[in-house]
Amino acid sequence: MKNRIRSLLILVLGLLLLLFFLEVNPECLIKKIFGFNCPACGLTRAFICLFHLDIIGALSYNILVIPLFIALVISVILLVYDLITNKNLFITLTLKFLEKYYIIIIIVIIICWIIKDLI
Repeated sequence: MKNRIRSLLILVLGLLLLLFFLEVNPECLIKKIFGFNCPACGLTRAFICLFHLDIIGALSYNILVIPLFIALVISVILLVYDLITNKNLFITLTLKFLEKYYIIIIIVIIICWIIKDLI
């Protein structure tokens, strides 16, 4: 079971990285249906800018790109560590972090969403 979860997480992270490197520009389904931006609008373009070292451009698309990039780097490091040591540190730490800080995360996402719509 543990190996299946690890393999699935690595596959998902790998596909996300591939998506960002291929510079795919998908349309936002929420924006298409409801007519307003979702909190994740612009993240794909922001990550593309970040991978091209255009930090200002990345922040102009979506300010959440920096904390998400940091979380992605930490996740990859923890997943590699888990693969090497056969531990479940990634899942344990992620669940503890989300249990402790989920309200703050939701508030930050809502504030960034409001700021993005006002600008």
